[in-house]
Amino acid sequence: MTYHTGATDKPTDRHPTSITEKERKFPLSGSKGAVYTSAKWNVRPGNEKRFVETWKKFADWTGKHQRGTIDALLLQEADDPSRFMSLGSWKDMESVGEWRRAENFKRYLAELKALCDGVQIRTLKTVAEVESR
Repeated sequence: MTYHTGATDKPTDRHPTSITEKERKFPLSGSKGAVYTSAKWNVRPGNEKRFVETWKKFADWTGKHQRGTIDALLLQEADDPSRFMSLGSWKDMESVGEWRRAENFKRYLAELKALCDGVQIRTLKTVAEVESR
């Protein structure tokens, strides 16, 4: 699997997800049962570089060790470099629950929150999709 962090990993026994070709080409497009996680991060000025580095480690760990992950990306606002949004796509809600219960999830989330003034975390599902032609 390829993650937008630059890491590449093949599924293992610890990560037994089979990803479809469509998910590889269009990782954030909906598929039946797909679930998305998102977070809005208000990073304290001066901590942006450290935040990105920590987020990449978190995403790498997630992709290598959590079942059901498809893709992850981190976006930075063009007009305000202290504001970020992260997005992740998952095979199912159970995978998201396992991820959020993991000790490393809690550790990484605490590290990221320590660099921020505010965080809003969401779990989303697809309700409509339009493919470009």
